[in-house]
Amino acid sequence: MSATPSSPDVRKLSVLLPTKVHRQLKRKALINDRTITDVVSDLIDGYLTDSEDHPFS
Repeated sequence: MSATPSSPDVRKLSVLLPTKVHRQLKRKALINDRTITDVVSDLIDGYLTDSEDHPFS
């Protein structure tokens, strides 16, 4: 993620996850030298890009 959390072009997103999923996500992100924010941002970017390719899905 290129923007810092204090940048004016960044908004906070709160997501409720089951404890087990959060633990797994945190552990895997740490192993891959990433943050949960990095992982979620990549997933959202991919989802939005996929939606542009298929506007009716």
